[in-house]
Amino acid sequence: VFLVVLFGAMLEKAGGGHYFIQLALSILGGFKGGPAKAAVLGSGFTGLVSGSSIANIVTTGTFTIPLMKKVGYPPTKAAAVEVAASTDGQLAPPIMGAAAFIIAEYVNVPYVEVIKAAAVPAFASYAALFYITHIEASKLGLKGLPRNELPDFFKTLLSGVHFLIPLCMLLYELIVVRHSPELAAFNAIWVMAIIMLLQHPVKAFFKKE
Repeated sequence: VFLVVLFGAMLEKAGGGHYFIQLALSILGGFKGGPAKAAVLGSGFTGLVSGSSIANIVTTGTFTIPLMKKVGYPPTKAAAVEVAASTDGQLAPPIMGAAAFIIAEYVNVPYVEVIKAAAVPAFASYAALFYITHIEASKLGLKGLPRNELPDFFKTLLSGVHFLIPLCMLLYELIVVRHSPELAAFNAIWVMAIIMLLQHPVKAFFKKE
């Protein structure tokens, strides 16, 4: 569990959490109740690598709750959307809460089987949250954010595409190679460490160019 939590913490420290929120906002921010839908998607992205509802709320909530309030969501409903979306992050594979490791150990099944079993309820839960936020926005007569206030999708996607490398590495290790969760997390951590060391020098080099 420690290695998986460490991987999520390193990704967040490197800027991955902010990247996922910006990416979600660029996709959904302009729709009806867009910030709430972006909060759901961003929390889902963060949940992929966090597995902690509290860390998810702290990472995404500080950004999404003010945006939801800005377009007209009552503060209590904005907080409720963020809490529900972040809590569902514990269901989102490949990294889930500590309970997933306990399930794999007690039921004596490979961790990848737990991931497969969790994928369906995680998808259903986030789909339901999308629907709820849309209905709530319709009831309140809310609109999305103006497009000129939203980040550009392609620029945002490319600005943090390096954050997807360790995540893809983790998925490859767990699903294709079928390594243990500990070894998969360890290999993803050293890839993440290399990215953390190189991302700022590489960005500075290209800015000079």
